[in-house]
Amino acid sequence: MTNTRFLRFALKLDSIVTGASAAGALVLSRQTSQWLGIPAGLSFGVGVFLLVFAVGVWLVASAKAINPAAVWTVIGFNVVWVAASAAYAFGASASLTVLGLAYVIIQAAGVALFADLEFIGLRKAKA
Repeated sequence: MTNTRFLRFALKLDSIVTGASAAGALVLSRQTSQWLGIPAGLSFGVGVFLLVFAVGVWLVASAKAINPAAVWTVIGFNVVWVAASAAYAFGASASLTVLGLAYVIIQAAGVALFADLEFIGLRKAKA
């Protein structure tokens, strides 16, 4: 892979935003139940997962040579996250507040954008 600058940027941006989301979920897990209708335990668990994922994405982006399989794994996790968010938002989770529904939809759209940027970056790097 030759031109990895855009791919590294997309991955690092994903990592930073994911890390910030993780911090918010961990610190505000009790408040999310009230504000968003997301149970505190779920919010905390998601925060832990996001923190680990953010570190992993940063490591992929920072490697001397980017591993395409690792990038595909990141993209795959992002796509699964979007699908899971849609299922949570529109499934049996009647507990979401209007703000919670908006939050889940907006963050899923952001994750979809990261998956798209990483896919574009991967294609550019292989060109």
